[in-house]
Amino acid sequence: MLIALKEGAALVNNRLANLSEQLKKRKDYIVVQTPVQWAQSLDRVFIEVRYAHRHDAPGCSRSEDEIVEITEREISVSVLCIENNSKVRYKMNLKLWDKIDVARSRNEY
Repeated sequence: MLIALKEGAALVNNRLANLSEQLKKRKDYIVVQTPVQWAQSLDRVFIEVRYAHRHDAPGCSRSEDEIVEITEREISVSVLCIENNSKVRYKMNLKLWDKIDVARSRNEY
């Protein structure tokens, strides 16, 4: 009976260790809408995105997982910022009034 008890305890410990590893891998972070400034003419759109809570605040010093998506009707930016031991996901979605030429669109860091 002692052997069965030890095997059961080992099984529970293994399951708890697996669950703990899965929880550590989860990306728990706050989602913040990033401030945006843009200028637009009939044929150009210039967008400035700052990875901060507002334009006059210091920006993110360590970022990863930056995603820029440009479609015909929307421009989306997302980045994961790691400050101290906290994670913040900055997001921006800008829906456009008309279609844009995705092939001629570009982004710069």
